[in-house]
Amino acid sequence: MTVHRTEIGLVSEHDDIIGFYRDTFGMRELEPRSFPSGVVHRLGYNEPLVKIMIPATSPRVVDERGEPFWASTGLRFFTFWVDDLDAVLEQVSPRGGVVETGPIDLRPGVRTAVLRDPLGNSIEVMEDRS
Repeated sequence: MTVHRTEIGLVSEHDDIIGFYRDTFGMRELEPRSFPSGVVHRLGYNEPLVKIMIPATSPRVVDERGEPFWASTGLRFFTFWVDDLDAVLEQVSPRGGVVETGPIDLRPGVRTAVLRDPLGNSIEVMEDRS
């Protein structure tokens, strides 16, 4: 068995989160998929990487901002590896996100930062120039 691709799925009450991921990480909007339960917007480069579902009925909003992602069990964060961490971080605040930690030099050539998207999801962003 081989995993060929992993996609991240988010649920949002509003579609403005689409612009956060598109503009912050330079993703393309791919063809959305409409279902009776809502619309799944797909973003990526050539294939989907992040899928954002906007349900037909507004979802319950959970706000865990203020807690670090390691304070609870379950799927708490995901990671983007990028070639220019500073360029990504410049896009976070204007798009409604928050840089929580960093940038931090982990070892020569490797830096990281943790941010939250406008929904409060934690995202680790890694840059490896080693």
